[in-house]
Amino acid sequence: KLQSVCRNVEKKYGLKSENYLDNSKDKNRPTNLIKNNEKAQNMEAHQGQQSFLGYVVEKKSFIFETLENLATWGEFHSGLRKIGIEVKLRGRGLVFKDKFSEKMVKCSDVDRELNFGKLAKRLGDFIAISDKEETLTPNSEKYTSKPLYNSKNKELLYQNYKAEMAERKTALEKINQEEKEGYQTIKTKWKENKKASEKYPMLRHHRQKFMLKLKIMEETEILDFRQEFNEKRKAVREERPYTSWTSFLQFKAKQGNENALEVLRTKSKI
Repeated sequence: KLQSVCRNVEKKYGLKSENYLDNSKDKNRPTNLIKNNEKAQNMEAHQGQQSFLGYVVEKKSFIFETLENLATWGEFHSGLRKIGIEVKLRGRGLVFKDKFSEKMVKCSDVDRELNFGKLAKRLGDFIAISDKEETLTPNSEKYTSKPLYNSKNKELLYQNYKAEMAERKTALEKINQEEKEGYQTIKTKWKENKKASEKYPMLRHHRQKFMLKLKIMEETEILDFRQEFNEKRKAVREERPYTSWTSFLQFKAKQGNENALEVLRTKSKI
């Protein structure tokens, strides 16, 4: 799919065509994608960013080296803090969790040697990290969902992507808040209208018809109100019609951004 996007953009803007043949046998092929974990590869191929699973697998050597030199869960927790993760009990197994978000992966998905049984055999019964230990080690690393492409222009593009996604999120949150407040205003108005109508004397069947008419008018106003805000959300999403790093690059490339095309070309060779 990415190769097709690159070809179409090259043709549209008269750019030099690149070779996108499989380079899997190339000894110089970048190794930043996780080759030994299909789940991580699938997520990363779709998003174009390192998954949390990919990050932990990347740190697997560090994790095993840490295990070689310790004998307690407390020491293991302390070692994991250096790479910004923690180990927690979840259900009947263990997970590695990002200390800065809710992202987590099964320990056994990283390596079978890290399953609950084998870790318990090495370290004893599981002991959760204490509140006093919930502090970061100075200069500790952290998962950042970094882009996976090797391109000199990727950093600037990635900064633009993060900024635009933040603006998109802020715009949608503002619309949602305005809609919430406006909806409450409408409900309050019609509640007061209904309460005020009770002061006027009417026959029972006339009141029923009148109240039904008020209800229909309220529902019609709410329907129009919802439609107005749906259109506002649609406009924001159409202005920035992407939700991932890869789709951002594809959108920019189709607009003629050669830097985005260069990054996509690099991805095609990974």
